[in-house]
Amino acid sequence: MSKRSVITGLGTAAAAASLLALGTGTASAGSVSESVVSYDSPKHGWASAHAFVSVDAVFLDVCDGGKPDGRRAVGYLYFNGELVMSAQAAGGSGSCSPPRTSLGWMDGAGYFTVEACTRDGANGSDQGCNSWRFYFDGEL
Repeated sequence: MSKRSVITGLGTAAAAASLLALGTGTASAGSVSESVVSYDSPKHGWASAHAFVSVDAVFLDVCDGGKPDGRRAVGYLYFNGELVMSAQAAGGSGSCSPPRTSLGWMDGAGYFTVEACTRDGANGSDQGCNSWRFYFDGEL
């Protein structure tokens, strides 16, 4: 059984630029890039979460989209069922979180799940959640 260490920290501008350049879908060999969108809120707003996983780093970017609905976007990234990072976009419709990155290598393979939800206020419950599970082989 391999060990996996994930140290969470705030990504730099360079990390943000590289994340945005990747787009949606599977990236080059040795990395995986996946996105998911929440279900619509009652006022037709929504959240999106984008994850990028490689042996060098992990990014999670969350955006608040759709019509203004008074809710924030919340995103989560899980590895083999364990939460490894989360982020929120609370600046209104069209805003995105700063990408969060893990610093350190990914030692081993496993399943990641990226999840996007809307939330009514900072302490409200998550609603309209949708998730996508994907496999990372741990190879370069």
